[in-house]
Amino acid sequence: MGLDLLCVGAANLDVVVSVDRAPRPDERVVAREIVHAGGGPAATAAVAAARLGVSVGFCGRVGADAEGDLILDSLTSEGVDIAHVTRDREVPSGASVIIVDRTEAGRQICARTAPPPERIPDVEGWLHVDQVGYEALTREHRRNSLISFDHGNPVPSLDLNGIDLYVPSRPMVSTLWPGDLGAAVQDMRSQGADRVVVTDGAAGAWHSVDGRLHQTPGHRVPGPLSTLGAGDVFHGALVAGVIQGRPLAEAVERANACAALACQGLDGRSAIPTGPQLDEFLGRLSDQTPTTTT
Repeated sequence: MGLDLLCVGAANLDVVVSVDRAPRPDERVVAREIVHAGGGPAATAAVAAARLGVSVGFCGRVGADAEGDLILDSLTSEGVDIAHVTRDREVPSGASVIIVDRTEAGRQICARTAPPPERIPDVEGWLHVDQVGYEALTREHRRNSLISFDHGNPVPSLDLNGIDLYVPSRPMVSTLWPGDLGAAVQDMRSQGADRVVVTDGAAGAWHSVDGRLHQTPGHRVPGPLSTLGAGDVFHGALVAGVIQGRPLAEAVERANACAALACQGLDGRSAIPTGPQLDEFLGRLSDQTPTTTT
């Protein structure tokens, strides 16, 4: 295929509304800003990886509609290959309406997701899947490809066999493995996951090295507007770092920084840094918090 990475799953057209506070039921509030932007976990991860210099494609299903045209334009404009996208006249494209609270930088999301692709092409390198792409994985993919799995949303019948980079969110871990995080990570690995990174929001991320759990704290950035898409950006930057041959700890550190910088945009993509911008940001950090171990 000639690609370093194929991201598989959801691609959406986001309508993002910025308000001073989220409306209560039956209340009208003034929108400070309304923007249209590309979204979706796998698609946004693809954009993040592309900006960091990885050759990346997207595989998914979009409708044969105006939203689909905009979704694909948002990917090709970033250099993401769309040769494995299916245009389906029978389904509408994925779309989301997102309310961003300017005071809290949090968000409320109403989403419509297109079905998973009918088939993922055979890939000898890396596949990155979200909850939609996970449904299309086969035993052959697990055996023949390197798979990164963004597990921030529920999936039916979780199977970690053949997952080379498993990245669940902390709330997902708490649901599936209540109790001690270190014991949970060990269980994930015993179930088949090779490397495990747990995202923990503003607190950063956790990863296991030689049986010990390490926390890499998150970064504060000036004037964050929204956390929309930050997790998706983290996933794209993380797998990009692994593809580029960086040690896992370094890949996690760079993914943390990339996600933090992305929060300076209202939508989930406009503030994703390029590789040189990320290097400059990391170079300017003079007071880094040491990595802690538990």
